[in-house]
Amino acid sequence: MAKLKNLFLFTFIILLFFNAFSQTDKTDSNQKLQIFKEDPSLTKSLEKILKKHKLDTTFKTQGGKKEPISLLVVDLFDPENPVYGAINPHLKIYPAGMERVFIATAAMNQIVKGAYDLNTIVIANEPNVVDFPILPYDPRPKTNVGDYVSIALLVDFVLTRNDLTAANELIEIVSRENISNFLKDNGFNDTIVNKKYKVNPELDYPKLTDFTDNATSAYDVAQLFYMVYLTKILDDEKAELTRRYFRRNLVKGYMMDDLGEGSVFYHFVVSENGYTHEAGLVSQNKLNYIISLFTPLSEEQAKETFPKLAWDIHSLIIDRAMERVEK
Repeated sequence: MAKLKNLFLFTFIILLFFNAFSQTDKTDSNQKLQIFKEDPSLTKSLEKILKKHKLDTTFKTQGGKKEPISLLVVDLFDPENPVYGAINPHLKIYPAGMERVFIATAAMNQIVKGAYDLNTIVIANEPNVVDFPILPYDPRPKTNVGDYVSIALLVDFVLTRNDLTAANELIEIVSRENISNFLKDNGFNDTIVNKKYKVNPELDYPKLTDFTDNATSAYDVAQLFYMVYLTKILDDEKAELTRRYFRRNLVKGYMMDDLGEGSVFYHFVVSENGYTHEAGLVSQNKLNYIISLFTPLSEEQAKETFPKLAWDIHSLIIDRAMERVEK
């Protein structure tokens, strides 16, 4: 009987040990994915800015719903310990359009893993669904079925001109499973990439006919820009190339035209169906921060509102930097 009790006690201790180890492992894993820490003072400042511009309310969308603005700003004064302020940062937008940056970055991630390289040539098999005229100053033609294109060119098209055809090709090449694993492994918990763009679901992937539409949030997009900025999901070469793509985005956007000499905006912008979203990393000399703005505003409303909002946020980040330097 004593031997049986001792055996039971030994087994119980072993189970406790493994359970503790498992919990610690989960905690460490979750901590790795908690990249940003909220700064309440930054959030309060952003709330004041939104109120000043009468954006602290809901706006009626084309679909008849009333939705608020989603804003997240990451202060990179200390890049290894970033802090953020936010209003509705995890608000999922269906469809957001901005999730295309994850498709392109997942493709770059697969290149880092050796699945293929930038110069890998594929034959395009997607019908062209580019939904905007190719800009006059972009001499590159639309991609059509049967064209020979490189992985690098497809990523380029997605990040520099928001090309839906290129995004569809990359979904096929990278695979939905690899994209989903990329999102999960890097803590992009608000982002979904299920479906191709402007393609009949039954011709795309019948199993996904009833699945949730693609989506993402201001938080996840900001996190992606941060992880590319600090080379946390790509190697140095691919991270630098991705930053260059964002830098020369041909879809100009509305936020960062007049921030002063030496300012660079690595960004991505989407304006469709009565929504306008813009996000990116601002770099001006030693000043760096990320802004991620999702709005139920039309392109015309964004043209009027975004520049004023961006300037106030830029001034806020400068003031915060000056306060820290003076300390």
